[in-house]
Amino acid sequence: MSSFCSTKQFSRVSGSFTISVNSFICVSGFQVSEIYIQLIAIFYNAYRVLIKDKLTFIVTIKGVVVVDYSIIGERIKQERLNNGLTQEVLAEKANISTSFLGQIERGERKLSLVTLIQIAKVLGASLDYLVSDYSPREKPELDELIYLLRNHSRQEIRMIIDISKTVFKYCDK
Repeated sequence: MSSFCSTKQFSRVSGSFTISVNSFICVSGFQVSEIYIQLIAIFYNAYRVLIKDKLTFIVTIKGVVVVDYSIIGERIKQERLNNGLTQEVLAEKANISTSFLGQIERGERKLSLVTLIQIAKVLGASLDYLVSDYSPREKPELDELIYLLRNHSRQEIRMIIDISKTVFKYCDK
């Protein structure tokens, strides 16, 4: 059974929540993947992530962070439209209801980290863009490529790079 704990309660303020100074989030009781740690760090503007063991990590928050769910909803809607997806298709692929997705897009409902990850995967959008309007790359296709390669070995990635170089040589001619 998983557990979620926080030293501070979240207070809802017109579609947002606030985390107080020096609060911490800990997730324990289930395998925490690196993506969760990265997402928590991005989502809460963390300045320190402490991995206690494979089942527990703590993120220390610096300052006060406000997340506006209506802006996240707008970005999700824009990415959905950019991908040519209907609400029904995105909701089905993200394993949520269409009405819940509509509420997320309108900023009427908060979404969990798991739901945000599912939506980001389907849209091929970076989590940092959806949460903070920051995208480390100007070409979102690079984020998609990195996502596709994340579970492959160095040897497989090297092989893909070599094949790509060969293809580019022929394309440039």
